[in-house]
Amino acid sequence: MIDVNWLLLMLRGSALLFLGCLLNMGTLEARSADSLLVRAEVPDLPAKDRVLIWRAVQRTGLYYNDSLLVVPSIKAFVHDTINDNAWSWLLYGGLIGSFSTLERSNACMERASMIFMKQGEELGYALAVADKAKGYSLKGEQAIALNGLFKALSILERTGPIMEEAEVWRALAFIFRYQMNFPKALEYYGKMIALGDSLGELSIWMNGYRGEAGVRLEQGRIREAEELYHKALELSERLGSDRVTAMVHVELANIRFEQGDMAMARERYREALKFFEDGNSDSWLSYTHSRIADASLRMNDLSAALDHGERGLAIAVQKGLLKEALDNLIVLPKVYATLGRFGEALDLSLRYEAYRDSMRNDVTATELTRLEIGQEQVKDSLLREEKRIQDELRFEANVAKAKQQRNIFLFIGLCVLVLVGGLWTRLRFTRRVGKEMIAANQLIEKELIRAESSEKVKDQFLANMSHEIRTPMNAIMGMTSILKRNERLPEQEKYLDAISQSSSNLLVILNDILDLGKIEDGKVELEHLPFEVRAAVINVVDILRFKAEEKGLILEFSVDGSVPHIVIGDGTRLGQILLNLVGNAIKFTEKGSVCIEVIKVEDVATSSGGEGSGDDPVRLCFKVRDTGIGIRTDRLGSIFEEFTQAYSDTTRKYGGTGLGLTITKRLVGLHGGEISVSSIPGEGSTFTVILPYGCSEDGPTLNDEGLGSTAVDLNGVRILLAEDNEFNVMVATDELQDAIPNVKVDVAINGRMALEMATTNEYDVVLMDIQMPEMNGFEATQEIRRLPGKAGKVPIIAMTANVLKSEVIRSQEVGMDGFVPKPFERKDLLEKMAMVIARGPSAS
Repeated sequence: MIDVNWLLLMLRGSALLFLGCLLNMGTLEARSADSLLVRAEVPDLPAKDRVLIWRAVQRTGLYYNDSLLVVPSIKAFVHDTINDNAWSWLLYGGLIGSFSTLERSNACMERASMIFMKQGEELGYALAVADKAKGYSLKGEQAIALNGLFKALSILERTGPIMEEAEVWRALAFIFRYQMNFPKALEYYGKMIALGDSLGELSIWMNGYRGEAGVRLEQGRIREAEELYHKALELSERLGSDRVTAMVHVELANIRFEQGDMAMARERYREALKFFEDGNSDSWLSYTHSRIADASLRMNDLSAALDHGERGLAIAVQKGLLKEALDNLIVLPKVYATLGRFGEALDLSLRYEAYRDSMRNDVTATELTRLEIGQEQVKDSLLREEKRIQDELRFEANVAKAKQQRNIFLFIGLCVLVLVGGLWTRLRFTRRVGKEMIAANQLIEKELIRAESSEKVKDQFLANMSHEIRTPMNAIMGMTSILKRNERLPEQEKYLDAISQSSSNLLVILNDILDLGKIEDGKVELEHLPFEVRAAVINVVDILRFKAEEKGLILEFSVDGSVPHIVIGDGTRLGQILLNLVGNAIKFTEKGSVCIEVIKVEDVATSSGGEGSGDDPVRLCFKVRDTGIGIRTDRLGSIFEEFTQAYSDTTRKYGGTGLGLTITKRLVGLHGGEISVSSIPGEGSTFTVILPYGCSEDGPTLNDEGLGSTAVDLNGVRILLAEDNEFNVMVATDELQDAIPNVKVDVAINGRMALEMATTNEYDVVLMDIQMPEMNGFEATQEIRRLPGKAGKVPIIAMTANVLKSEVIRSQEVGMDGFVPKPFERKDLLEKMAMVIARGPSAS
């Protein structure tokens, strides 16, 4: 008679053995989601294995996440979050991610990762970090997502499962595809497909083909994209997932859209939309609405375009989906403009630009993060190699010591033989270690060269970004200034103000990034000149007063009577520090006031360092108080970090890069000073800066800077403007003709034409752009300086969108007399022209 208990035990063992094979292989082909759910019910199955099976079921796409949450065993397991079970937090966060808020899902993953870290559970920690990173990616915060995904990948490549590793490669590929880095995206999709080949796994192949097809479509390679989508469609139908099949149908509809068949494309979008409305797929739901809206607009069905565009945008904003918000914001302004609702069209266009600027900032941060991760990986590999060599040395030393102790008990002849053998072994070992050390040093030298190359790439990137943004910014700000100076309709005033404010904000962001790069490279040198503290504070108040009045805020300041009238230090950098702090205070304050207070702290010894270098060193305390939103205590420690703001939605709501406070802290550090912050959420914040200065009341008096004795009458001057950008030509010509009576402006559209015109005509001054076709500004200046007589000594002022210090130095080296950055202020340009003309013919 068969023992029933023995039979049950054998069946249970067979099930566990089969489950172990399933998890090790990581494959789901030909296994239904229902059978996986049954296998997850095996008694005494470890929580880790149970969660891995449920995550595998989730990836098949055959069940919606909210329907999985009502499965009794899953519901009971998720309920164990009340006991702080890390695997329960991980499963629950992953299941609610598609229909709840990303913040709620990420909070679950954050809790899970903390518990896993304390427990030393590597796999669980890697899965929680990866899922949290995917949430940040959907919100558009790609730099944070990239860092988390690489951290998880370093663990999953060692521990598996391969299915989870493939998902991480897919998420990485999506980030680089999202940022238009198509070669890197294709590389990562290729790694994902290779993992699918090693397992024979349908779902990995399907998602890999979909991703690669999307890249090909964005590259304009439509035929290749269509072939790959059809492969993915066949695999999704074999897997039996209606929702995934609907996604592929949307992607195939995109092919029809690109081919101009709008009716067919819209019909397929609408069929797929039904699955997403029933399945809590927020990102796909929002994206499909945007596609229907675009197709409807092209078919002149404005009602449908407006309805779907607004619905898609509402979902994206509610769920914090940046990419989907951009998809809908591309279409909606066109719809409103076609309907004649131009005010709403402009508002949405400005909103689109703000979202896109946020994405561009994140592209920069992501690229820098990728370089840093690469350098960290090289550093880790070198440390591991060094540890391996040290372990070998210790091992060999222990072996030699053991041999030496054993040989003491042997007779003398044997001891001599062993000693000779030990010496020979040691000699061979020393030679081998020497060769390995040489190889390690060569590897270190190669990595140092790579690091230097990365730094050059970074500098070139900053220079190119500066030029490419400042050139159109010069035209935008110049034309805005011209329009505001001319007659206009009253209702146009707010649009001009919006353009002016947006371009000024973009210029501040660009300057923040360049300032951070110069401070990191040690290229900022502080001045030691007399300046008036009160004048510096008043200048900041005058600059920001209009911004404060726009928001109905009171902007006030007070300078204690004990503060010296004149101190010795860098007044320009003090102004930058105060502008950052007061500008931040105004930005985050909706009502109430912002106050600047300056007091003298105490006398300090001359040897204390910093700025103080006069006869009577002092420390001045600058406090900036506001009645704004405040900062939580747990966020105070991170607000001075790069690209970091107190709350995750700060950039989208208030703008900025998260660099202002980082630059401020580093400038304070250069002074040898201190910066601190105190805050009460909802009541306001106080930033305190203490800086050392030299003080000498008997020092030189300060005069207002200006043209002084060098001022000349610019009436009737003849100017050669060398500029290849037609919009910048328009701005510069209009500004000069408006400001200078009887001025004559000749235009050269490249450096070679500028040289020819300077040879045949007599000019009072040349305004020279740097980057021009045929012959750039540096080359043209060198050739002009070789001309005989007065033509070779004409004053030349560089006008360029590249404001890096190296450009200024090079302009001086080739013989230019001045430097005016774009976008230029008319007052600065006129003063510089008057100065070089008054100075007379160039002596260069």
